[in-house]
Amino acid sequence: MESRGSSDQDNEHIVQVRQALMFPDGGKFEGLRTARFLNHTTTSIDDDVFELPLDAFLTSEPEKLSFSGWGSPSVNWIEWVNTMAESNATMWRRSGVYDAIMASRYQITKQDDLMTALVEKWCIETNSFVFPWGEATVTLEDMIVLGGFSAIGNNVLASVKRDSMKSVEEKLKRAKREIDASSMKRCCVGLWMMEMMNSGNEIEHEAFLVSWLSRFVFPNSGDLVREKLFAAAVQLARGVRLALAPAVLAGIYSSLGVLKKQLVGGSGEEETVVTATSPFQFVQVWAWERFMDVRPPGQPSQLKPHEPRMALWHHHGGGQEANQSLKSIRTVLDSAKESFHHRPYTKPLKNFKSPKFYLEDDCWVSLEDEDIVAFGRCLRCSKLVGLNCIEPYYPHRVALQFGYDQDVPGVVPVVLTESPELAWKDYIRPITDEMIYIPSRLRRADVTVKYIRWWKQSVTTLQAMAKRSTHKVLKEKPTETTTSTTTMVKSSPPRTSKTVGSKAELKGGSLKTVSDKSSSAKSLTGSEKAKPLKKVELVKKPLSKLTKTPRRSVDEAKERKGGPGPRVSQEIKAHSHVNILLPGSAASSPKTQQSLSQKQTSKSSHVIRPKALPVKSPRPQASKGPKGSSSSSVSPSLTSKKSSPKAITSHQSSISKAPPALKKRNAADQRIKAHTKQETRLSSKGGDEALMNTLKAMSEIMKLEEHVGEGGEVMYQIPKQQFEVLSQGVQDVLHELQSIKSAMNIEKSS
Repeated sequence: MESRGSSDQDNEHIVQVRQALMFPDGGKFEGLRTARFLNHTTTSIDDDVFELPLDAFLTSEPEKLSFSGWGSPSVNWIEWVNTMAESNATMWRRSGVYDAIMASRYQITKQDDLMTALVEKWCIETNSFVFPWGEATVTLEDMIVLGGFSAIGNNVLASVKRDSMKSVEEKLKRAKREIDASSMKRCCVGLWMMEMMNSGNEIEHEAFLVSWLSRFVFPNSGDLVREKLFAAAVQLARGVRLALAPAVLAGIYSSLGVLKKQLVGGSGEEETVVTATSPFQFVQVWAWERFMDVRPPGQPSQLKPHEPRMALWHHHGGGQEANQSLKSIRTVLDSAKESFHHRPYTKPLKNFKSPKFYLEDDCWVSLEDEDIVAFGRCLRCSKLVGLNCIEPYYPHRVALQFGYDQDVPGVVPVVLTESPELAWKDYIRPITDEMIYIPSRLRRADVTVKYIRWWKQSVTTLQAMAKRSTHKVLKEKPTETTTSTTTMVKSSPPRTSKTVGSKAELKGGSLKTVSDKSSSAKSLTGSEKAKPLKKVELVKKPLSKLTKTPRRSVDEAKERKGGPGPRVSQEIKAHSHVNILLPGSAASSPKTQQSLSQKQTSKSSHVIRPKALPVKSPRPQASKGPKGSSSSSVSPSLTSKKSSPKAITSHQSSISKAPPALKKRNAADQRIKAHTKQETRLSSKGGDEALMNTLKAMSEIMKLEEHVGEGGEVMYQIPKQQFEVLSQGVQDVLHELQSIKSAMNIEKSS
């Protein structure tokens, strides 16, 4: 990954150390100090910001949500866990699933209104809860501490390679087929347990792990036994460590996104039940750990030695009626700025075994211990590979939850179309830091002044936009093309973009991109994100009988892109050779000359008016004379090789007299109208003789040439009489502009 303004080597550093103007949490004064941020935070005004998308604040009438997959242990399951733990606890600790399996014995009472309120705050692009006072989310740290899952190890979806493991996997498949055939329906976890529990079968341990994975780790709406988990169960039974934490977290992110999309973009025509399947009990406990005011009445349980942290909340609030409505829970969440606990797991708790990365003092630690490596992955932006999805992970948006200072989040480049194998390689890429800074477990981090200003401005703007929204933004999310993005983030995504973070779903073995921008290999996520500047182009009207020779030098191309000089001159040089044939030229027939001449004498003639002259000529510039006086130089397109004395005399007279600008207004239009009126009067009185004189005057052609580029030439052919009138009109306009400049004491530098 790469962020603007940082090199590849610096970019892989997980922690950024720099001086910043900080605003201490709860303090009244700003202070400049050495701060420590997570990577991908903005360091200058040139960095792309991972902006918040509009859907973060969209609300609607709540629909009935079904949080399927909620782990509810039965008596038989608790008995089977205790029995299997007696002989396999050592192997479970080696594979890193002991606490996770033991945690499945505890019943977490579901609080539907709290879960609905959290879904309302969920942001799909950032994978975070967005409150008026800041962001928060479920992270890999929560999966390690609450769930007891490992953040390091092999891929959950990896197949087994050893023949002994393949043999056991085949036995599991055979047993499943037999249950399917005997029950005449698909094998569910209940039937699987009846067949395997306390059976003394040689594959009972693997069958137990299949039940645990299918019901408590990767649940599904039908409570079916998942055959794709057989390989994972075989590896865990032999002490192979699997990285379950990112896979579980990806499923939670995906399910929250599904619920939020339906909640905001639902039809509203009739009451529907929206179902998403994930171990949502971890999300509710995450909220209980941080928002004290949303907990049910009563104190959490006391931990016994060697019990996982989930035991604190066993049957908490069970048997009591909900004392809080959805409206009151919303109020608590919106006003929890001072009461929100960013780091609840670092507080002392009896019989709770803290992870090794919760230190007493701030220090730099080498990445030799596996727990430190796991914590490093908690802090690094990456992609999480789930069972059927790929989700982006943005810890730099919630750095306060890890004890680091918070700055404005930057855009994280995200590959849009990517296979699970490539996403997994991104997650397990080596950490290049030799040592990593870990804050003290009791350290209270701060936010920057820049972050405070950015957050207030973003929230105020988006809340106002959300109130005017139709609440159907997420019903159909179009896939934009560029592109971003990212952001996202997703990084805008900035945002962008949202950016922007990309999401993908796996259906039928193929990867389907759900969000962000899809025409390039990489994109910026958030906000949706950093928006490309629109290219401004001049609109050119087509000219009659225009010929173009495509020949342009390299210097002209460079000048056209960004070189000096006015934009109009650059557009002229796009043509190497142009011939404009007006009435009276050799290419026109007498009949055509006569008809065109008659039209040109009318008041509506566009040839007589100054604006009909070629507008793509260099702008006139004023040059200072020896005594500091200014003189106007006319564009080559307005200078004739056969300039008449009348035009020259008129030009010199207009420069020397310099009448006031207000009196000269519309002088060119009045002169043209008078000339046209005079020609019309001569035509009516003199009959054919006057008409012939007029045609004779119009037939005298002025030829003007202009050289552009290398070998390019522009030739203008215009009747002499028209040229004199138009030339004088242009000179009057230029003189009027010069008078205005002089009155305002504005002199153009030479």
